[in-house]
Amino acid sequence: MQLELVDIALRGHELVMDDDFLPALVDDWSDYTMETKAGVVSWKLLPKEGDKTLVRFVVTAGLRWRTEVDDPSTVATIEAEYGMLFAAPDGFDSAAHDTEVGRQVVLAAWPYWRQDFLQMASKASLPLVAIPTNPYQDED
Repeated sequence: MQLELVDIALRGHELVMDDDFLPALVDDWSDYTMETKAGVVSWKLLPKEGDKTLVRFVVTAGLRWRTEVDDPSTVATIEAEYGMLFAAPDGFDSAAHDTEVGRQVVLAAWPYWRQDFLQMASKASLPLVAIPTNPYQDED
């Protein structure tokens, strides 16, 4: 099922660091584990507008650095949430919202997330991690 992106808006972003963590004092970033996330938080079918069926999605994406595996504490987190509006084919309903649609929506938000991440990480003196162009590249 192919969706057409109509609009995307940054709904919120967050940068959080542990009180005792200072990026400038990190000698070796390989001592930290980096974890990413991305997914559809919610979606809603909107009243039909003209000849278009519109669907609103809320997508979240994030990246965090954790100390060693034995210690699960997170030292820094960058997250963003996007509101996305898509035109969908007639007949789109809850049954049609499957894994493939979720992937399409996350893929549409991904370039925005990559840009937002780089801006926030730069301002926070965090490493500018090369975020892949496709969040699902390891799964394909």
